[in-house]
Amino acid sequence: MNMTNKLNECPVLFDARAHTYTLGDKSLSGVTAIVNWLFPYVGIPDRVLQLAADRGTAIHNACALWDDARIVDDTYREEVVAYQSLCDVAGLKNFVSEYLVSDCENYASSIDKVYFPNGDEYPLADIKTSSQFYEHKVTLQLSIYAYLFELQNPTKKAGKLFCIWLPKPEYGKPNIFEVQRIPKGIVLDIMEAYENDDNKDWCRRMIYEHCKQVPATQDEKLPANLKELEEEIARIEVSVKEMEARSKVLKSGLLQLMQEHDKWKWEGEKIVITRKKGSTSMVVDSTKLKNTYPNIYAECSKERVTNESLTIKVK
Repeated sequence: MNMTNKLNECPVLFDARAHTYTLGDKSLSGVTAIVNWLFPYVGIPDRVLQLAADRGTAIHNACALWDDARIVDDTYREEVVAYQSLCDVAGLKNFVSEYLVSDCENYASSIDKVYFPNGDEYPLADIKTSSQFYEHKVTLQLSIYAYLFELQNPTKKAGKLFCIWLPKPEYGKPNIFEVQRIPKGIVLDIMEAYENDDNKDWCRRMIYEHCKQVPATQDEKLPANLKELEEEIARIEVSVKEMEARSKVLKSGLLQLMQEHDKWKWEGEKIVITRKKGSTSMVVDSTKLKNTYPNIYAECSKERVTNESLTIKVK
């Protein structure tokens, strides 16, 4: 490594297993805490988020293994090949993977990729494996990384900022996106707002102004998040239908059995089965009433409110 290019080392200790940052006896916050404060995941169970995070970590490690040792992890061969191809197209050559940066006071994080400098500027990149490219999130994250990078290396500058997107095939093709850097002054204001838990709307507006595409509103994010839940929802719907069909068969058999033995009630350890007598009742033919006596139908009708609901059809 050229000594001119050498980056300053961070004194913060990172525990990868617990995902914690410490400096002496002090715990520091990661940058993703600020991102999640402004743009939380809505309606996604922790288990699903953890599975996604585990996959993301594995792909990060596979890409780092390729960059550092030119070894391909067969489990994630397609992702590594796509990563290599995107870097080649963008002219990016890995300099440091998982470069730890910090202000040594409140924040610390590892930048996924620092690439060889173009002149005196070091391109930075973050690898994302989510179902969608969330430009507003990665714009904030990389802008804070750039600030911390320059704070830790006063004689060097952060260059272009990239998001390398490696989704599952059903969500899209791998791609690389350049994002616009948020100015240092606004970044500091956002970090202060996070510390005070204040001015979220202003922070989001400042971030959106630096996105090339206007991100979805809070209400519009749910469909994207549902992609993370799609497999689980489909599995539940199929299970429910199978259990309902099985329950119908069992109830029919139980009714026949109780009829044969002339039993009206049976109580077990976990359930109580009660056989109900059949009956005949009179009902009003509302269509005939409406057509024959429209005034009476109107007088006897009342408004019924039906709450919003979902209909889910499994393909």
